[in-house]
Amino acid sequence: MTRLGWGLDRTDEGQYLLLLAHPEDSRSTVFLFGYLLHPLFVALGGSIVGLRLVGAAISVLLAGVLGFTAARTATRRHGAEPTRASVLLVTIVTAGFGLGPLLYFPLTPSYNTLAFWGGCLWATGLLLAADSTRRLDAPPDAPARTGSPTITLRQTWLGPVLLGVGGVVAFAGKATTGAAIAALTVLAAVALIATSTHRARFIAHVVGGISVGGGAALVALMALVGHGPRWFVDFYTAGARSVSLLQGHEDLVRLDPFVIGGLVDPPIMTAVSAICLMLAAAVDGRRWLGILAGASAFLAIAAAALTVMDASGESTSPVAMLAWWWIPALAVVVGPLTRSNTRLHPSGRHVDEVIVVLALAVLPLAYVVGTNGNYWIAQSRAAVFWVAAGVVVLSARPAIQRAFATGVALLLLVVTITSLGYSYRYASPMRGWSDAEATGPAVVSPEGAELRLTAEDADTSRRLAGLAREHDLDGVPILDVTGASPGYIRQLGGRPVGSSWLLGGYPGSTAAALEAVRTHEAEDPGVLDRAWVLDAPQSRRRIPELLLALGRTEDDYEVVATFRHHLGYDVKLLRPRVAGNRAS
Repeated sequence: MTRLGWGLDRTDEGQYLLLLAHPEDSRSTVFLFGYLLHPLFVALGGSIVGLRLVGAAISVLLAGVLGFTAARTATRRHGAEPTRASVLLVTIVTAGFGLGPLLYFPLTPSYNTLAFWGGCLWATGLLLAADSTRRLDAPPDAPARTGSPTITLRQTWLGPVLLGVGGVVAFAGKATTGAAIAALTVLAAVALIATSTHRARFIAHVVGGISVGGGAALVALMALVGHGPRWFVDFYTAGARSVSLLQGHEDLVRLDPFVIGGLVDPPIMTAVSAICLMLAAAVDGRRWLGILAGASAFLAIAAAALTVMDASGESTSPVAMLAWWWIPALAVVVGPLTRSNTRLHPSGRHVDEVIVVLALAVLPLAYVVGTNGNYWIAQSRAAVFWVAAGVVVLSARPAIQRAFATGVALLLLVVTITSLGYSYRYASPMRGWSDAEATGPAVVSPEGAELRLTAEDADTSRRLAGLAREHDLDGVPILDVTGASPGYIRQLGGRPVGSSWLLGGYPGSTAAALEAVRTHEAEDPGVLDRAWVLDAPQSRRRIPELLLALGRTEDDYEVVATFRHHLGYDVKLLRPRVAGNRAS
């Protein structure tokens, strides 16, 4: 909440806002998320704070529903009715982990957000589908609370339907995530059907439910986009070619190095110690261990606070995110302790539980596949799936399940506190907390969205708003050769030439940008003659050859204004000279 109204990254987040405002500007990319979230953008009047808040709320809600489902279905597996307190605790904790994708990433909803929402829906559907399989297999003399073969259609259809819907939502966010979840769906469905004793009945519900859910979601997606299947094929073909030309995002699955240094960080080790002590206290019933756990929790929070208040103002985001890898590790270690004196699956097997746990353990990888970043670190943003897997593994003993939820809540608290001083590609919000005069409010979009920025950036934003009014730049095409300024196109009210972000800094940046611009020119002849230009000679992502490859030179433009990019270099806003005076 403290960060919702602070700062604006004009690179990644700038692109998100461009696509939310004008989804059709996603030319030569693979992003559909703008079409799905555009109605939300319109409903909120373009409010950036509103978008961030609603996006976070939906993430928290879907993660909470996942936790609620895990707590109820996992406890019923062992012949016990879940207590209200246990379900509430697990729901609240998993809901908090819904913030994971936001803590060290831009706050504005994007393709990663939709991929996360789809993953939550899919995981919830998997838990419900496995639960209905188990209850269909229950013998006639099984206790009523475990269900019976006469369970309702809703109980057998809802899970598969959510599997289909979740896969399509994830696909709309990231095609790579959608493909990974599709593969998981096939494997999980085949495994669940194979282990069911009511195979003929269940196969109809699983296949039918997935088909209905996925089909309905696809129809809704096409309605939002306003195009049919052929358009989707052409869209992703062009996007895949752009990615190939860029030569920077084509490695969809990678084995990145594991950053081991963060595992010895004192705040994290203290938090992990507290979790272990809480688990031990739950197993042995020793109060003194609980007291030590409480003391460890206090030390962890204090250490995290010291990290935040460090003079550098930089948070240790890799350390905080790597800490979440302790969650599945602890569940695996403690899980066997919960297996003694518990009632087994009615058929004497736990195959369906193994299927669910394995799928949830792999789901964070499906969430990040195709991401251009360290996979070990990026997966931990989706740690809510590991938490759900831990709840399932530890479900035989409610006391241990509650201790696990309490322990990971402590870890989440530490990670959240250390994230307070972080802002994606922007100055830390701590500057405003310590010196109010170092920040100021400013309008950062044509709709009048206001944020608190650094004093320099606030001045720049006010100036850009004035330039947009003075030169009537609303809807004017703007060619960005800085390689990193889609947010300034949005702030000026312009429309990008070529694609929402002509991404610089990659071996094939010039080739990818050139193809995108030429495709745009073929669709809109004369767009280059009308286009203004953003240029930044000091930008490390600049695409210097682009203008020359398009038959333009700097003499074809006149400088209207020079302003400071929030990343620390000067940007020139160039206006095209009249055709008769062009040097070229």
